Amino acid sequence: MTRAIVRFVVALSGLAIGASGAVESIGFTYSSGAYRVAGETVRGNATILEGDTLAAGDAPVTVHLNRGARIWVSPGSRVKIASGRAELLRGAAQLQAPPRFTFEARSVRIAAADVGAMLRVLFDEQGGTVVAAAKGGAFVTNSRGIRVAALLENHAVRFTDARSAVGVKLSGCLTSAAGRFFLTDAVTNLKVQLIGAGLDRAAGHAVNIIGREENPAPAAIMLVSVDRSELVSAAECNPEAGASSESSDPDQTGGQPQGGGSPKGPHHNLSTRVKVAIIGGVAATGTVVGLAAAGVFSGGENTASR
Repeated sequence: MTRAIVRFVVALSGLAIGASGAVESIGFTYSSGAYRVAGETVRGNATILEGDTLAAGDAPVTVHLNRGARIWVSPGSRVKIASGRAELLRGAAQLQAPPRFTFEARSVRIAAADVGAMLRVLFDEQGGTVVAAAKGGAFVTNSRGIRVAALLENHAVRFTDARSAVGVKLSGCLTSAAGRFFLTDAVTNLKVQLIGAGLDRAAGHAVNIIGREENPAPAAIMLVSVDRSELVSAAECNPEAGASSESSDPDQTGGQPQGGGSPKGPHHNLSTRVKVAIIGGVAATGTVVGLAAAGVFSGGENTASR
């Protein structure tokens, strides 16, 4: 039985046959123009099956998944869709999904920090991946499940593959608590624990650090051994505002959030536009691209039931 026939039968009956190993319906799509699903040209509503690739035409496409995720695919973009995750293959997309839903885009994996978050992801012409938190926050991990960013609402970060780079490069507010030292990066808002000599002298100030990951496996907080540090500002940074909610920490194996609130950010006395963070084989820079891209996702909606 071809996928076209399966799609037609599932659309008519509303039945899913995933338990038998067959392809199952995971949701539906709608667009005011022509688009392609699994290589077939469709208009209006279409049924989405597990693993389908969707290619938008001249109009945006809205995807409603049975598990609560909603994806807006911009014109000319391509997305591969599964029940618990999706992958951007080309262009741009907007996501509103439960925190356990993962959106893959080149070298990074994105998940909402809390219910109701609205995230935008796009590929730029230079090979970068821009992730923007238009509403709520977002957690970003690399392909190994290691967290590399905790985006704040109304912030956007551009990520590129930096697996050839050696070590960690971060800039932010250095704080201390119970004899331990922490840094919240100005670009990614990622909080890491630091070990190394002389950190006590810079506590409470903004610093640049270069070091090495000591726990490359996914963990609630990364441990970084500092090889070199540089004081950036003599002014004090806020030691409390950089702490993320404990309920937002990922579990020990998946690097995804448990839910319970967006990450918070520090007052760090640094300009994120001129900083480059490198961690977990990913380079990150601050940007405004992505936050102003709402127009590419707007389009006709359809109220047809699933």
